[in-house]
Amino acid sequence: MEIQKKNKSSKTTQSFSKDTSKISKHSLKIKSKNKLIYGFGNGQSLQINPSNINNKITYHRTPFSYFEIKRDSVLYGFKLDF
Repeated sequence: MEIQKKNKSSKTTQSFSKDTSKISKHSLKIKSKNKLIYGFGNGQSLQINPSNINNKITYHRTPFSYFEIKRDSVLYGFKLDF
């Protein structure tokens, strides 16, 4: 288990891996008190708000597409930057 913390930011990274020869590494990042991101190591990630878990959960399949799960709806979206 490896934990890294930078002094000037509130970003914390934690990597979990039983075998160091594996290509994919899982990560847990705390961006702020309202944003926690768990990376599966294959480009997919799960984003939640730890202070209000009932708000929404966002699952990023690729850098361009995502599922947003709320209490009463499910949204599939694309991110396009021009």
